[in-house]
Amino acid sequence: GLSTIMMDIYASFGRHEEALKFHVRGSGREGVSGIVRNNILLKSFGTEDDAMGFFRSELEHGNVDIVSFNTLINLWAVSTRPDRVKQAFELFALLRGDSKCWKRGLRPNKITFNSLYKVIDRSGGVFVQYADPTLLKRVEELLKELANFDDANLRPRAGHYNAVTLGWVSLGNPEKAAEILELRIEASKRKAALKPDSSHFDNLVQAFQRTGDLYGATM
Repeated sequence: GLSTIMMDIYASFGRHEEALKFHVRGSGREGVSGIVRNNILLKSFGTEDDAMGFFRSELEHGNVDIVSFNTLINLWAVSTRPDRVKQAFELFALLRGDSKCWKRGLRPNKITFNSLYKVIDRSGGVFVQYADPTLLKRVEELLKELANFDDANLRPRAGHYNAVTLGWVSLGNPEKAAEILELRIEASKRKAALKPDSSHFDNLVQAFQRTGDLYGATM
């Protein structure tokens, strides 16, 4: 219907208030499912907006699907606000642990994990500006989980290990960086392309030296 078309247009341009008006106007009157309309509206939220209240309400009423989850996870994965990035992880945990999701057959898919990889990619750069070790810890836990995936296509690439290692180095925690390096070395036993290069080791040595840990630098 016209309301859905107009909502989609405004949502595509990130004009949430206008999209919301057409979402309300056409609700239940155009023969378009609530899930489809909600997924269109979710596109209108900006990377800094808090859509969690709306999302949880619609989840309670069964008006979300895997596209709904992926839309918000992807949106918040590139946010400049650490609280929004954390919400991407909260949605991921909700998708995996909420009984309503399991009963409806909702599971993370490749799109979900590819969106989360955007968070990992940023851990060596923009995350350092947050100076938030709890956020980087979540990223590290995700990296470790993905490293053990049966699907080789979903396992981390070399750049993902580098990003998290650099994140810990930049936050002044070479011990955690060393743990990621060990994880990468272990992964390289299954895939030779993951074998750390000399620059990776050099960055780690310099990190230990900056903390005055000469023993750690020679490990």
